[in-house]
Amino acid sequence: MLIVKISLSVRNLRFVGRTPSCRLIDLLDQKEAMKVLDKYAPGITKPPGIFAMKSQTLIALADFPESNLTVEMVRALIEELNKIEWELVK
Repeated sequence: MLIVKISLSVRNLRFVGRTPSCRLIDLLDQKEAMKVLDKYAPGITKPPGIFAMKSQTLIALADFPESNLTVEMVRALIEELNKIEWELVK
């Protein structure tokens, strides 16, 4: 029983990772996350946009006019990423 609880705790830690301070580069190796990013900011995951913004946090992307993201859109993006991750850890 203890092993199961530890396993669930570790799985939930992965879920907590998507916050406004998450960096764009940390999402680029995840296919599902890339789809969500492209949905809210088309082209952001491809050159030339990615070169200037990949080290930025998600909330900082709202400050880049090239991203076409508002703070509300970033919050919605994060919420969608968390829903996807939650489904993966179920």
